[in-house]
Amino acid sequence: MCITTWYSINGNHQRALTDKLRHLECSCRYTSQSGFADFARLLLKPTVLKGTFSLYPSLYMALDLPSLPMRCPRMSFLSLPIDKRYQPKELASLWESLCRLFSSFINVEGIACNKINGKALSLLSKPPKLRSLDTNLAGDAVAQYVGEQRSDRPFPSLVHLSIDPENFATCIPFFQSTQLAVQDLVIDVQNLTDDTPPLLLADLLSVLPTS
Repeated sequence: MCITTWYSINGNHQRALTDKLRHLECSCRYTSQSGFADFARLLLKPTVLKGTFSLYPSLYMALDLPSLPMRCPRMSFLSLPIDKRYQPKELASLWESLCRLFSSFINVEGIACNKINGKALSLLSKPPKLRSLDTNLAGDAVAQYVGEQRSDRPFPSLVHLSIDPENFATCIPFFQSTQLAVQDLVIDVQNLTDDTPPLLLADLLSVLPTS
């Protein structure tokens, strides 16, 4: 269910919809923060199994990300596309909220988030049921992840990994430190910032997970 005209729906129909809601897709770029908070309070119910929330600057705080596991305990898949226009301070605050979310979202099975830092990536390596991860691999995030990784078996149930790296060089230390055994690996090469010399590509292929 994708809500775009929520406030034109009368109260009785609103309640009927929330009782049956399973998949909530929300993009509220032009909504006020107070309006977005009301929207989230009404629709984020225990019935929701899958959520997609476009995270625009100044609005993500109204969503109260860390409370999602409590409000939607059956939610198993979460997609959080992050807008590109975040200022550094806003992005730092967003990452803090994401880390608080990921630290308590232990039953999640799928996460898609296009821009996360190393601490968030490290926290995502711990949920025992996480089977699918779709994210970027920025160089600074990988470096932080590698420095903080203490688990003997990170991403224990991961079978699908889709990444959008800045360059292949950032991928190598991630795979070296993680030792994944995924069945489905997708690497998006559209946004690569390097020319990927053949030797570097060979190095990456040598550390990719194999079945």
